[in-house]
Amino acid sequence: MVGQSTIDAVTEPATILAALVDLVDERAAGSGDLERLAVAVDVAEELGDLPDRLVGLFVDRARASGATWSAIGDALGVSKQAAQQRTVPAAYGRYTKRATRVVERAQGLAREHRQAAVSPGLLLAASCRDLGGLAARMLVAAGVSPGELGKALLAELGPPVDNVPDRPGFTIAAKQLLDQAVRESQRLGHDYVGTEHLLLATLRQPEGLSARVVQAFALSYDAAAAALPPS
Repeated sequence: MVGQSTIDAVTEPATILAALVDLVDERAAGSGDLERLAVAVDVAEELGDLPDRLVGLFVDRARASGATWSAIGDALGVSKQAAQQRTVPAAYGRYTKRATRVVERAQGLAREHRQAAVSPGLLLAASCRDLGGLAARMLVAAGVSPGELGKALLAELGPPVDNVPDRPGFTIAAKQLLDQAVRESQRLGHDYVGTEHLLLATLRQPEGLSARVVQAFALSYDAAAAALPPS
């Protein structure tokens, strides 16, 4: 059981703020105040969607354990339709053809491995199969084998289901990843969403991946970002 002191430490705003200041100082070590301000803005943007990510994580767990959308809607205090809408990503208008093929390949992997929906692991596994894509090349530059990573991700999939849609949808974590890819593109000043943005979004929200895989391959947002070629 979580003790009261632990709850107080987590919920005390001053404690949280102090930890965030330390994070900014760590990321901007040796920089001036304006550089620290820019880093602080980045950190604030990262925190902006944490509540949705927290709720989404537990919705995906409830779905995996067999909960219906009606029951999930009741728990969220919304309709079944509103609960399901949380899994619908933004439009793909800015996605490159290569990034769109990665998403479609992930849906194909979901069918092949009899998964009810596309997860972040399947999206990353699909990126790993596109060896000519920038995401795969960034992984190689970061010292990660796309082939080995893809195999490890598929080995961590959940048990197969009986009824797989012809066009599988997305878990909430995957939907949030696809939306985050748009924000990664905007942050870099790009007018498109490519496989590199999908990779950065995946590692910005690593809770959607198997912790074992993340640790085994030392996956990190900073390492991937450092491998991103200059624009």
